[in-house]
Amino acid sequence: MNYQGVVRNFGQYTQQQLEQMKTDLGLTVSLDTLLFCATHYRVYERRDPYIDELRMIDALSQALETDVNALTPTEFLTNDSFVAETYADLLHKRKFLTPNATYPCTLAEATKIAPAYIFRAGKQSALRCASYLPETVSENTARVDTDCVCAPNSAFRLRLLPFSGDAPAVGDLLILTSPQNGQPQTAFERVLETLLRKDTLQAALRGVYTVRKSGLMRELTEITNSAWIDLTRFSPLGLSMPMTVLTDQYGGSRILRVSSKAAATVLNACSTAGLQAFVFAAVTANGKMTFSRDAKNHFSISTQFLRMIFHYQSVSAKLADERQLSADPISHRTVVGANCAYLSTGNAQNASEVSAVNGVLCAASSAVPTRAFFKTALYTTLAPIVTLAAHGADYTAEILTLGLEIPEKHTNPHAVGEIMSTILGAYRVQAELGIAAQATPIRTAPDRSHPSLSAFALTNGVAKPSTLTAEDNAVYLLMPQICANGLPDFDALRKWLEALSNLSRQGVICSCRTLVGEAVTDGICKMSGTYTCRITDTAIASEEKLPLAVLIESKQDLPFRRVGTVKKAEIPPEDIPPCFAHQHASLIWSEAPEVVIVASKHDSDAAVLASVLERRGCTVHSFSDREDESDPLSRAILGAQYCLICGSARLPQSSKMKFAISTMKRAGGLLLSLGEKGDPSDSSVCLPNGLTEEILQKICSSKNQKSSCNFKKYMI
Repeated sequence: MNYQGVVRNFGQYTQQQLEQMKTDLGLTVSLDTLLFCATHYRVYERRDPYIDELRMIDALSQALETDVNALTPTEFLTNDSFVAETYADLLHKRKFLTPNATYPCTLAEATKIAPAYIFRAGKQSALRCASYLPETVSENTARVDTDCVCAPNSAFRLRLLPFSGDAPAVGDLLILTSPQNGQPQTAFERVLETLLRKDTLQAALRGVYTVRKSGLMRELTEITNSAWIDLTRFSPLGLSMPMTVLTDQYGGSRILRVSSKAAATVLNACSTAGLQAFVFAAVTANGKMTFSRDAKNHFSISTQFLRMIFHYQSVSAKLADERQLSADPISHRTVVGANCAYLSTGNAQNASEVSAVNGVLCAASSAVPTRAFFKTALYTTLAPIVTLAAHGADYTAEILTLGLEIPEKHTNPHAVGEIMSTILGAYRVQAELGIAAQATPIRTAPDRSHPSLSAFALTNGVAKPSTLTAEDNAVYLLMPQICANGLPDFDALRKWLEALSNLSRQGVICSCRTLVGEAVTDGICKMSGTYTCRITDTAIASEEKLPLAVLIESKQDLPFRRVGTVKKAEIPPEDIPPCFAHQHASLIWSEAPEVVIVASKHDSDAAVLASVLERRGCTVHSFSDREDESDPLSRAILGAQYCLICGSARLPQSSKMKFAISTMKRAGGLLLSLGEKGDPSDSSVCLPNGLTEEILQKICSSKNQKSSCNFKKYMI
């Protein structure tokens, strides 16, 4: 069949004619959608469609049927006024952005409304840098990448994704880069991400987008309002290609948005790296997707029309009553650097909320809520913003990136309510502070029972310590005003953030730490290292957890609540029993000590610990404590001298695991717990203060020595 054939009088087709055409062309799209398309072509396009136009619309709608981005809450039930007001504000801004939208707001669209509205209002971010996005929010969590900023073979990886804060501009070119014939997808991603880290390429790029299973057209309709698409560029012979190439090919490829002047630089860089890349579209300003078959033959389709034919699945959203609930605890995450929670003072600093990479400050937080989804998402998004402000950053200049993982089964009303509450919490922060999240990918996770939100903030500056620095300094508590419903007063919060950043820029703050859902004593414990705090405010010890606060250390007398004075910490010496594993014969000899690290899925400090051990000559195997890693973990433990259990991780309980632990111990190996409390079921040696330099030397010097037994007589 000629895909360039025209369906004559399509706009006049009756229901019976459309049903017959659907059968003849093998379309799967609903009859209602075809009727809608017929009306659009008759009234707005005023022409008849090509056959492959209808095939593209059909393929696009079919690909989106199971897409989480197409979920549309048509019933929204909540008892909380602050949640309802937030949702109403979201719908109001959506109406301003897309006044002709006739469908309810989808989950994916809700994540993009705040950034779109902020950009429409004229806010442009001048900071251009790399975003540190945890690999755990992507589909490939344990990909080996020797160029990664963390230890190789680690499940707690970080990757670099460049982005910028500017909206697509008229004249921007879209470059499609994809794997060469026969090139594995993982190899393509590794080469591309290495290429994107180069300064010359980051200066040329204005945006990077991943093509999903629904194809290029879905990405084009989301990243730009219109584009001129050259279909001949998809053909190696320069011949016109069917429009279905935009929906059934190039999944997993990347779209690079560049200015016309920078296109040659990016294309040459991709060619040098061995990547297939070509310009396939240019951003236009007419609100239509224009498809060019050759120099003379082209036609257009309204971008708004393409958005409206997407398949939407109506669901109901029931939100929990959060008026009397507090936010679930969040975790501050070390993004990159030599800071590690499992190394005691003397080896490295304690876990830092902020890392400085090439003059760029990075702060991160994450949470898996189980009760107050709106509040937890709100404070998770606020945490890195507040943290960077305490380091002297202007909060309005920060760049924010969000990642959202949701359960694989997410269509029941309570699950949809949890997801929508999480989205609304993150939306509220963006709308109130005017900080647009550059990306909020929604990904499904089979092991997820509740939505999980990760937040990352970036800005220029120099990081301050998160541990106390000098004896006799004062420690103060700074808190914003919290309303009766447990949310911050955002008018007061904005002023508080400005005052906090001013204090830091004036050099008043020596060290600082953000508290979210933590007591003051918890924060002091985490700031303690060589120095700790002698509490002088007797009311502090009995206080409950604070929704949001910052502890600062200062040499000056300040008009804030003073909670204590810095003093020298008395850390009792710790040691481990001798490891006798090197005295036992082994079938496979190792030139370096073998260490197994077990940590929870999002513990990036474990990757830093692995990197430290590898630099000291150990062979390190990193695992998460998920059940699906139980078998490879047990096999690794069998041949290891040390097994380190990090933080709150627990070894999977299985017969193979019990056998592996028992065998390792009988061979003289050691099981060390680096959490606050060891697991009594595994009889491990507990080291709550982390690894000292003496313990590290013992671990890294315990090389296997060959047994005196002569194996040569057994060799042929």
